[in-house]
Amino acid sequence: MLNFINLLLESDATGEEGKSGESNIFLFIVLGVLVVAVIAVFIFSNINKRKQQKESEKQKSALKPGDLIETVGGIIGKIVLIRPSANGGTEFVIETGEPDRATTLTVDMQALYRVFTKTPEPTADVKPAISKPDVDGLSSAPVKQKSDDTVETEQADQKKNQK
Repeated sequence: MLNFINLLLESDATGEEGKSGESNIFLFIVLGVLVVAVIAVFIFSNINKRKQQKESEKQKSALKPGDLIETVGGIIGKIVLIRPSANGGTEFVIETGEPDRATTLTVDMQALYRVFTKTPEPTADVKPAISKPDVDGLSSAPVKQKSDDTVETEQADQKKNQK
């Protein structure tokens, strides 16, 4: 960068007398644009960094037992307990391994790398999986309408089966 500026200044010194003012203006415009570009990159990178930090903090505060996580060391486990640590931070106990030979580990919140799954939130209006039958004994699910051609062919098939 400094070599580029020195070259511009040397070319100005060796140039004609009438053009020296024009090239100084050009030099200041180029330097101004470069300074503005560097400042803009710095500002936008800080904005993105803050946004990522807020998202990370929101994700960490939403953790609860049952969530599947991965630590920085690559350990994958299910959170069993979240508690305050001795150093003033937060730690969580994770269970890892096969269900019949599970191992529990205590890990600091700073070791959290990513959250794989979250436990589903309980909802107040839980709908039953099976629909309740109507008075006639029919399901309350919508019935598909049959066309006249389909009804006629089904009746013909039933007659053939009876014979």
